Amino acid sequence: MVSFTRPTFKFSPPEIRLGVDDLHANGMHEDHRFDDHSMDFCELMVHDEQEAMTDGCACISVGAAKLVCKSMKLVRWPTAFQARINGAKGMWYISAPYETTKPEHLDIWIEIRKSQLKVQFRDEDMHVDTCELDRWSFDVVSWGKPLQVSENHRDFVQILEDRGVPRNTLEDLVQIGLDLCTDELASIVHYPVALTLWRHKYFARQEVARVNRMQVRGLPIEISLRTHVLVDEAGYKPPEGPILAKAVTYMVETNLQDIRSHIGAPCSSSTTVVGIADHMGQLEPGEVYFALSQPLSRGEGEDKVCSVFTGKEVLVARHPTLRGSEIQRVRCVYKPGLAHLKDVIVMSTKGQVPLASKLQGGDYDGDKFWVCADPRLVEPFRDAPILKQDGIEEFGIERDSTTLSDLAADSVGSASHAQAWLAKAFEFSLKVNMLGTITNRFYKLSYSEQTLWSPLVKSVLDLRDTIIDAPKNGYSFNHGAFNSYLKSKGFPTYGEMPPPRFQHNIESVHPNPEIDFTPATLLEAVRPPKSQHLRPRAALHIKVDVLFYVINPTIERILLHLKASLAPADKLDSDPDLEHPLRQLESLPSSFLAELKIDSHLERKVLLKALDRVNNKHWLKIWLSKSAVLPPTAAEHAAALATCFAAYDAVAPTSASWYWHSRNAPKAPSNWECFKVAVLAGEGKKKRKFMMQMAKDTVIYLKSFSESGRKVVQLVAGVKKPKRPKGCVAGIRDLENDDGGAEVDGNGEEDRET
Repeated sequence: MVSFTRPTFKFSPPEIRLGVDDLHANGMHEDHRFDDHSMDFCELMVHDEQEAMTDGCACISVGAAKLVCKSMKLVRWPTAFQARINGAKGMWYISAPYETTKPEHLDIWIEIRKSQLKVQFRDEDMHVDTCELDRWSFDVVSWGKPLQVSENHRDFVQILEDRGVPRNTLEDLVQIGLDLCTDELASIVHYPVALTLWRHKYFARQEVARVNRMQVRGLPIEISLRTHVLVDEAGYKPPEGPILAKAVTYMVETNLQDIRSHIGAPCSSSTTVVGIADHMGQLEPGEVYFALSQPLSRGEGEDKVCSVFTGKEVLVARHPTLRGSEIQRVRCVYKPGLAHLKDVIVMSTKGQVPLASKLQGGDYDGDKFWVCADPRLVEPFRDAPILKQDGIEEFGIERDSTTLSDLAADSVGSASHAQAWLAKAFEFSLKVNMLGTITNRFYKLSYSEQTLWSPLVKSVLDLRDTIIDAPKNGYSFNHGAFNSYLKSKGFPTYGEMPPPRFQHNIESVHPNPEIDFTPATLLEAVRPPKSQHLRPRAALHIKVDVLFYVINPTIERILLHLKASLAPADKLDSDPDLEHPLRQLESLPSSFLAELKIDSHLERKVLLKALDRVNNKHWLKIWLSKSAVLPPTAAEHAAALATCFAAYDAVAPTSASWYWHSRNAPKAPSNWECFKVAVLAGEGKKKRKFMMQMAKDTVIYLKSFSESGRKVVQLVAGVKKPKRPKGCVAGIRDLENDDGGAEVDGNGEEDRET
């Protein structure tokens, strides 16, 4: 995956501490105080003295870190950066507190450990006279920010139950999260401010991605942007606008379907954080250091905010988590020498195996870890043994050990050598990736056997862990080899394993069109099945139990309440705010209308006929063409819309009165444009969508200046944050792949004497 980097400060060769040795496993006994003693811990991972305990992370001086922050114009200085520099990558953390006065930390230098080197450096890169400074640019991928509350992921649920957490505890946590969601959704129907905040919370990323693609006229295709227009700009409330009510229903169902897909629960005492290694050797096996720069954001309805992890026992995991041993219970301790490291979790470098390696084979080059201090989950949890893995020969995996020099038929670096390398690279890259197939096999197998510890489950997980880095290691493994391995081990065929009930229920709302052309509505999917479960709940898979007995019933209640709350919108046949121009014109004295040379009844009659022609000839044709066997292309659709808009705009009044062309403000719609909307609004449901698409701006003008609309617009505007200035990026919750307003000079250089 390609990630975006920000070029910042450029180091010079004397400031590079290249090839710093990694700390290695010292063989110290692991911490066994939280082990599950009912399991066999004899078959542990083999102690490897070459195991790098600092894989992927190193120090950067405080002086250099300040220059990096200055280059990125960061307001809050982070203690760690994920970056790349001249072919090396990983995490770099500051060597001391930012307020230090010691010269050795204020000097400009950076360490690059051997485990961070991905390509061999050129000799000329290490000399000032011959190096290219751009190669020594510290290109930042991400940096430490204040942390947010995380959730109990769906893959954690089965492992937590397997490791001793009672099922009712897990169900209670899910129910608490659903209760918060219920209260939140109950408020968005009647309170526009709550709706705006909720929409921004869950749909801001989609809005940012599509805001530049909004069409000039008509309501936005993106539902959340459509809601923004109708609420924030026009001032509608969901029960007052049928189109808005439909949009809110769609967004709520999307949000609830996402909850069903996760089968998780928010946990106010958990977060996701980048991990680094304890280079000072202060932590013992089974210990971590974790300090926050500010408390985790409060979850609504929670009594406490988790601001301190020190002194607590915590669970640590890394996505994806599949094995029973891939969640570990450790102690969070305080170490003065590490106190300057905030918003990162520091893991011990002592012992036989790095803690990150125990968690799905992670390392410290930017991997993120889930940390949970909720005592309801931590106290009953017991660690499982980390078992030895089979070698690649056991799975039938082939390894290609061809080196770059092996491809040189004549001379290294020649055109034929480059061609041979490209051909070999494409050949290897185009081989089938079996990771998804193997992972899906694990999910079905662990579901059918309802265990994480059977020999077959262990075998398929060993295979998955081996194949996960196949491109890096030169491994080749295809469907034929996979089927041969399954047959040799006596695996059940794919058809012999029952499909997970929870997965089928979740996917029934958005099924594969090649298999099922009749998707169920969300309300149909969450209703209890006609045939009740024959097995007791305790015998069901934990995900089935949570979905069918906790999540689905709650979502059904939410949807029924939402439907009842929005029911008044479907019964509305008129909108007095939009009809006001027509009523105002009809209330004028007949003598004044005669002076204006306007016959309002005639104008209304002629206008309706003209708009009917536009609707029938152009508008209906557009929407009927969408359901055709061969729908129109994007260009054809845009051309048809443009024709429809032109036909609507061409409808003119029968009288040439100056009144029709008059405007209340320079950019306000004319009286004729307002009159057209007023006439369409009086026609009820049949012209509602046509009106909103043809005259969105006029509708916004009339509604936002009405008494009810003005109140809504003012309330919503009062809770919106002003757009932040460029440069003030740190410490603010940023969307992924958002540059946060950070500005970087074109050459990435900074004046060191400043």
